[in-house]
Amino acid sequence: MSRYKPDTRTAFSRQPAHYLLFDVGHPMTSTQMRNTIMAVQNVLVLACSIRGGSRIPAFGLAMINKNFQNVHSLQTIRGNFPKIAAAFNSLSFQAKISERLPLQEFKDYLYLAINTLLEDFKSNSEIMPGNNKWQFPPQLQITLVTAKNGSNIQQCLEEAIKSMNISKLKKIQIVQLQNLLGNLATENNMEEEPGQKINTDFLKAVEFVVLTQVAGTEKELDSLFKTWLLDCDIDREHLRIALPSTVDLPGSASSLLKCDIGECLINPFSLPFGHRYQIQMDFCSIQLGGSGLTKSSGMLLG
Repeated sequence: MSRYKPDTRTAFSRQPAHYLLFDVGHPMTSTQMRNTIMAVQNVLVLACSIRGGSRIPAFGLAMINKNFQNVHSLQTIRGNFPKIAAAFNSLSFQAKISERLPLQEFKDYLYLAINTLLEDFKSNSEIMPGNNKWQFPPQLQITLVTAKNGSNIQQCLEEAIKSMNISKLKKIQIVQLQNLLGNLATENNMEEEPGQKINTDFLKAVEFVVLTQVAGTEKELDSLFKTWLLDCDIDREHLRIALPSTVDLPGSASSLLKCDIGECLINPFSLPFGHRYQIQMDFCSIQLGGSGLTKSSGMLLG
């Protein structure tokens, strides 16, 4: 028999499956690609080695270059890491040449990719035997890594998901990488169509599409992807605090704090001088110093 007691906690019971959609087309560099692959693999290895509930229950890999390709269909990572590593090697080999796609063609592949990944998640959950369906992740998170302009892609995806079934979608995270000079991609990396106005107001009540802008270093990416290991049961957003902009310039964005307020019941007996918080039913029997319930008041409470 194992000397360890079964873990009955519900921690990590809501962990989503993760699909990494890698936009390896222009202007993605080989250094950015290598750092991203290394960071994701490090996190997956760590997830495989942690005991208890699976922090990353399932993982899939897809790419957009000259077309869309689902490199590795969604599978559990425990026991399948060699296949995942081989999929990353295949992606690296196919992405040696970064293709430059027209804007509309890239949008078409992006729409196809999101639809395909959602369908893959749905089909994988349906083929699970009846008694094992609870073992499959309840939701899917898609992470798009790109060096293109993230704001334009965010707008494109927000429009695309309006016509999709997103009941099983936790969120789409866009990770926009900085170039070697430390500057974020400009509008020239993803040209705006004539007559098309880009909406920059992304502070909506519910955000399925989230934009994160980070440096393309391995250290920064390690920190970003390690958030996959956090318990998703505590990432619920209860409060938003909008702070005024520190720079009084037209178009300057204000800072936004998203707060998770944890609620719990506190046992008064666990606090110092907890007896002072007890309810006295018989006021004539209260002793000096608040020593606690008397015998008569205890009987009333029982």
